[in-house]
Amino acid sequence: MPRRVWLLPAATAALAVLTGAVAQVLTNYATVGVPGWFQRPWHVWPVLGGVVALLVVVAILAARREHREPGSVRDGAAEMLSQRIDTVQAGVVIGPGSTVHLTHPTADRSPHRLTADQVVIGQLPREPPAYQNRTEVMAALAAAAADGKVAVVCAVTGQRGIGKTQLVAAYARDRVRDGWPLVAWIAADSEDQLLTGLDTLATALGLRSPGEDFSVAVARLRAYLNTCATPALLVFDNVVNADLLPGYLPASGSVQVVLTSSLRSVERLGQPIPVDLFSPAESCQYLADATGLDDPDGSLTVAEELGHLPLALAQAAAVLRGQHLGFATYLQRLRTIPVSQYLTRRSGEPYPLGTAEAILLSLHEAGFATDPATGDLLRLLSVLSPDGVHRGLLSTTGEASGVDGLLDRLGEASIVAVTVDGVSVTMHRLVQRVIRDTALHEGSYHQTLTSAVARLDANLFDERDGWRRRGDGAQLVANIKLLWAHSHAPLPESLAALPERLLRLRRWAVRQLLAAADLDRAITLGNDVLTDCRRLLGAEHPSTLTSANNLAYAYESAGQLDRAIPLYETTLTERRRLLGAEHPLCRTLADNLRRARLRHAGRYWLTR
Repeated sequence: MPRRVWLLPAATAALAVLTGAVAQVLTNYATVGVPGWFQRPWHVWPVLGGVVALLVVVAILAARREHREPGSVRDGAAEMLSQRIDTVQAGVVIGPGSTVHLTHPTADRSPHRLTADQVVIGQLPREPPAYQNRTEVMAALAAAAADGKVAVVCAVTGQRGIGKTQLVAAYARDRVRDGWPLVAWIAADSEDQLLTGLDTLATALGLRSPGEDFSVAVARLRAYLNTCATPALLVFDNVVNADLLPGYLPASGSVQVVLTSSLRSVERLGQPIPVDLFSPAESCQYLADATGLDDPDGSLTVAEELGHLPLALAQAAAVLRGQHLGFATYLQRLRTIPVSQYLTRRSGEPYPLGTAEAILLSLHEAGFATDPATGDLLRLLSVLSPDGVHRGLLSTTGEASGVDGLLDRLGEASIVAVTVDGVSVTMHRLVQRVIRDTALHEGSYHQTLTSAVARLDANLFDERDGWRRRGDGAQLVANIKLLWAHSHAPLPESLAALPERLLRLRRWAVRQLLAAADLDRAITLGNDVLTDCRRLLGAEHPSTLTSANNLAYAYESAGQLDRAIPLYETTLTERRRLLGAEHPLCRTLADNLRRARLRHAGRYWLTR
């Protein structure tokens, strides 16, 4: 029986027995002439009534508080999925009764309303225009789910742009339509994205208490997945490190796990389901369906020029459809794109030149070079997370409607895609790379970074809201890390202040991870930020000392006091030398050091 069912009656009965015993003792004392107020029993009963009322309130509060030890699981998937959905930010968890748009707005299919016990987690992509299904992949995924295995892991592999994500997204959308209680979509192209998705999943399932360390919630989540008895789908999209996953995959239960990756090493984690290029027949059929053109020879020529790569064909179809071109005219334009002037093929991340040409032509037709608003939006998306950017991050209050119109147009051009909840926007990594390379060639790349930093800075929030808004915070942290990675190219003198602005964003990210009780990641990022501050700003710079204090607090929060205390001591010494011992900041740092030393000595009660 669930704990909350029997805890309240048991606590109430125990309190009633205890209260009766105390009342009897006090009454006996009052009747045998004990001096003082015990001789007036009419004073005793109001006091006892107040005590009983207080105890009952405490019992009710205790009964409503659900405490779980690591590894415990709530009875019933429907109950689990219906609890605490409101603690996760919009755009990450879609709860029971919500409406989702599983298909492209131009498709002739009505929105899907989730059932009473159904939850969709993560930024699941919508079906793109003229989606080309691959029945053999869908059949293999369905067979893997139905073959009687306790846990099914399918590695869907292939090169970039081949359509892995869209195929698995189609399978996930079908499971949503089938009413599966849980469909979770987790980006796995970095450890940060992976852990953020797991945090969202654990929170939505009610497995993480406020302020609780993330590692405890992960243990509960794995226990739930191992014992789940109802249909559920868990997708890890774009796995880039096979070694990160084994500790999070269920070893038993009925949850189907699907991985997408371009790495063959991921296949060892499960049943491999390879995805190849379109066949010539599939390419021609796709172009015919997407454009309405009946020209088999022309479509085959274009498909061969683009290497039968689904991403490139989608870009071509959007231009053909949007500009009302024939295949011959499109091919002529495609061959005039000076791709070698803009793009450099990098080791380990090649893409066919036909793909780059198709993307560049699609961008040109969308107004990338001629419309400033379109160009600015596309450049901004190219340096932010490919797994989903919240619409609110792309617009200010006065320009939201204009941005929505641009996104609709870019979606029609297959340059961006919108998630099923309509809240977030995704862009394929190859499209991002083409835009970034083009911006570098044109000299607009670093200004794009500056604009992105300003957007993120405007969306930061007070750390006191860090736990409640940790879904928003996770997206901001991921984008802050991406911008830092993108900023390593040599900067012009006019943007010399950009690294320091990014360091300030990264210090906020450390505090946000602390507020979200994600201590391991807070310590890792805190160390990186402190190292970079010392390298770029110097050991005595105020920002460096602030970063040292943030890291010390992270160590203290994680119970690593032997590392926290030396950092507190060094920071306090430098602050006193620069500001004076009586400065308010120095007194605060002294209090931090005193608290850490008392905790290290085991005198916790003196830190209150």
